[in-house]
Amino acid sequence: MSPVSKKYRQMKPENLNVLGLKMNLENWEKVYSEWDVDDKVSVFNSIVICMLDEAIPVRTVRAHCTDKPWMTPNIKALTKARQRAFTKGETPKYKSLHAKVTKLISNAKATYYKSKAEGSHQSNPAKWYKTIYKLAAATEDQQSLSSPDHANLVEIADRLQRSFIKPWLDIQPDPPRLQAVEHLLKDSHPPLPSIGQAKTVLKHINPRKATGSDNIPAWYLKRYAEELAPVVHDIVVASIVQCKYPSPKIRPPTDLDSDFRQVSVLPQLAKVIEKLQFQLNKSSFKIKTNQHAFTSGHSIISQNWFDSTDNSSTGRQGVHALFVDFRKAFDHGRPQDPSGQAC
Repeated sequence: MSPVSKKYRQMKPENLNVLGLKMNLENWEKVYSEWDVDDKVSVFNSIVICMLDEAIPVRTVRAHCTDKPWMTPNIKALTKARQRAFTKGETPKYKSLHAKVTKLISNAKATYYKSKAEGSHQSNPAKWYKTIYKLAAATEDQQSLSSPDHANLVEIADRLQRSFIKPWLDIQPDPPRLQAVEHLLKDSHPPLPSIGQAKTVLKHINPRKATGSDNIPAWYLKRYAEELAPVVHDIVVASIVQCKYPSPKIRPPTDLDSDFRQVSVLPQLAKVIEKLQFQLNKSSFKIKTNQHAFTSGHSIISQNWFDSTDNSSTGRQGVHALFVDFRKAFDHGRPQDPSGQAC
């Protein structure tokens, strides 16, 4: 296979020092002077990308399919320098580079295996065993899976639909009139975050997350949270006040038959806005205690408890509404009884 070209930014200490100096000198006046949130984000992105390109320019490296997973551009560069010194007969330089490359490879191997084998041992045992098998080059005996027939899937879907709508077959909908609920509506401005809240969210960004469509890396927002907090706060406030999301998440398909919806990576700044919105409005999410599933503070055995209490007293016609919180849907967990003890 032919080598693949990859782009990266070389995170040298001297490059980061230059970037930090540029951050301290930037006053973000161009962002503050704009009114529309789209214009603010556009100016912010252009300033940040310009600083990154000047301080930490993008480099291109060729990766081969035979490269080890722990191989880095720095190790490759030092290996070439070592071979160059060997060819020229520079023995002292060759020995020095040889020792340095050996040490870097040893450390890179240890870091790679530790990150792969240690991280998911407790949180995801299945993923951990799969990783160990892959690292050990072991083979797994996998049986071929046969997909169900299309007619069977349609029949199952129809049965599920009939089961879901059965409790409401004899109920006539009676939507409330606006006059009946108008007094419950809040006539107040949406809550706005503080600069401190924006800084806290920036500090808790995962620096290893993929870079979004704006090309601003997550590590940059986390590393310079102190300097970026005021300007990010200004963008978030503009987004909330104008009731406007700064950029579209996805590009709509042009042809439903041939053009699939692209799964684009959400910009990290957009995730910051979402987290702040959730924190500001979390108190308004009022869900009844008997209407839950996979929510914080409730166990997955709650349906059995509901069947033994409310459902049994109404001739098994009770309805247990479902609200799913997918933040923990794929985490490992054990069934718990209502008292909190593991079953």
